[in-house]
Amino acid sequence: MTCPAAAYLERGPESLVVGGYRRVVDCAIAGDTPEGKRAADALQKLHRETLGPAESRIVLDGLTTFISTLSRCAACPLRAFPSDSHHLCRDECLILALVSALQHGDDNAGRLTACALTCPARAVETLAASGDYAMRMKMFGQVLLPVPQNAITTLLSPQPPQNYHQHNHTIH
Repeated sequence: MTCPAAAYLERGPESLVVGGYRRVVDCAIAGDTPEGKRAADALQKLHRETLGPAESRIVLDGLTTFISTLSRCAACPLRAFPSDSHHLCRDECLILALVSALQHGDDNAGRLTACALTCPARAVETLAASGDYAMRMKMFGQVLLPVPQNAITTLLSPQPPQNYHQHNHTIH
């Protein structure tokens, strides 16, 4: 069964955000190994094919800064499905909602999602890094769909664990 939220992955901008995040997680987990090199190559290829060589470097710089900041500021280990998954976990949905909120000027949704991903004391730092990434994406025509407030509220409410028969990777 496919996760209903996975329809977002069919759009280019959302696919770049989630695919980029997952590949950065893959790189962090694999480290300086052949697997880590393959993950880094896949990350660059994903962006280069969509944006072109110069633009992809600009966007990737924003993405890596955002994810690095987010991993330092996270309230608990960040989760991600494997790169080839057609599901979205809660953290991936919150990252999409955060980037979308900042691209669309929705300050309330931006604060809510940043505070859900990080400890409140580090939310401003996360907002700054994610805002930079969101604007880099927007500058090159990669605008995410707005995420409705009720979807964000649902993400923030306690949920029973979901089992999609795949393990999640985590970084912290």
